[in-house]
Amino acid sequence: MLVSADGKAPVERDVTVSRGRVTVEAISLQQGTITATGQVIDGGTGRALAGAKVELIRGEHVVVGAAETNTTGRFSIRTDLPSDTYRVRVSMPGYTPVETEAEQVLSGGYLDYSGLNRITLYPATATIEGALMTASGRPIPWAEMVLMREGFGEVASAKVDQQGRFRFEQVPAGAGHRYMLVAHDAIDNLTVDHVDLATTDWFTVNPGGKVERSVVAQSFAEQALRQSSVTGTVLSPTGQPVEGATVELIRRSRVEKSTTTDAEGRFTFPHVEASEDGGAVTAPYMLRVSKDGYITTREVTVMGQ
Repeated sequence: MLVSADGKAPVERDVTVSRGRVTVEAISLQQGTITATGQVIDGGTGRALAGAKVELIRGEHVVVGAAETNTTGRFSIRTDLPSDTYRVRVSMPGYTPVETEAEQVLSGGYLDYSGLNRITLYPATATIEGALMTASGRPIPWAEMVLMREGFGEVASAKVDQQGRFRFEQVPAGAGHRYMLVAHDAIDNLTVDHVDLATTDWFTVNPGGKVERSVVAQSFAEQALRQSSVTGTVLSPTGQPVEGATVELIRRSRVEKSTTTDAEGRFTFPHVEASEDGGAVTAPYMLRVSKDGYITTREVTVMGQ
């Protein structure tokens, strides 16, 4: 026997009946509740999101309960409600809000968004676009534009079109997201030569917006040439040497030399052509470091000994 009433928790009970007898059962219905529990995570990193706002919505748009996620990203909402359709809306600054599908829930039932059903918020995004050009304003076509995200290395690349234009869409935006644009294999059509350096400073983008950034190629006057060397060490975030990392030496926006790190994480590029003035290198070089399981990154060196 199943007994239910609007606003009450349903009761199901086995009943024994005997022929020729009247069976009497006392059924007590308690005030019904709806419970919503679960966890909220960051879709980019997989980490739990603390402080996300969670709202329980009845029907189309009536908010009947609210909570915030704790340090483990978990939440729980429990309130006296009748049987109806319910869903959960989750929002947090810097992220795109999410609403779950509406579900029919009996009074006394629950919604569970844990495990495989946990709710994922993705950072709000923006668009980055611009043009690659010479210092005099001529477009540089067909180069590769690399998008660097601070702390995440190379996150995207795009081919520059005939007018030197490029575009990156769905870029995570907001506080904590800083970007740099670096041109690779960029050739000035007039001089038919690779440019020395084409990069921007670090910049931020606002969620839902569009940022226009021009990348201006720089040229450095050639001075007296000499042979020098570039050496260094590649370390993990914990300070341990990284063996077998690929290190590329880039000049004029193209790779000139490549090597791998030894057991101590060391690398050496001997016999590097150095354009110098008064003992200081004036031609910029870029180091690109990569290894499976690690973030690929670039570092720009403009001056050195």
